[in-house]
Amino acid sequence: MHAGFISLEELHTMFKTMGVGLFDRNIRAPLARRDGSKSTSVNQKITETLKRIMLDQTQLPSAFSFMHNGVTLYAQRLKRLLGKDGQYEITEPRILNGAQTVATVVEPHSLIARSYIRRSPPNTLAGSTERVLCRI
Repeated sequence: MHAGFISLEELHTMFKTMGVGLFDRNIRAPLARRDGSKSTSVNQKITETLKRIMLDQTQLPSAFSFMHNGVTLYAQRLKRLLGKDGQYEITEPRILNGAQTVATVVEPHSLIARSYIRRSPPNTLAGSTERVLCRI
């Protein structure tokens, strides 16, 4: 097992690349309310925290790592990138735990997703410094 930090930008990119296939090995998948909407109390709390960090700027981005349990990924292959100071290439990642975080970040109508879209370049999380603990 490897542990480190992963940016929300990287998680967002994984979802954009793989779609719901990213959750294939997640037993629970992203939670939804009984009415079918994806806004649960968990999602709302994640959104509130990210709003304080990204929009209101009343908390430092590093605070998110300490308020969050992180994500657990399965990877078909994990390769350390030489000369990249602890960075890895992850082949065929799957979210085992942390679907709520990813679902909150990628939900296109969420306040957080809209704030990411305002960053440059368009439709990316460019400049995102929000990170979470990641176990692979």
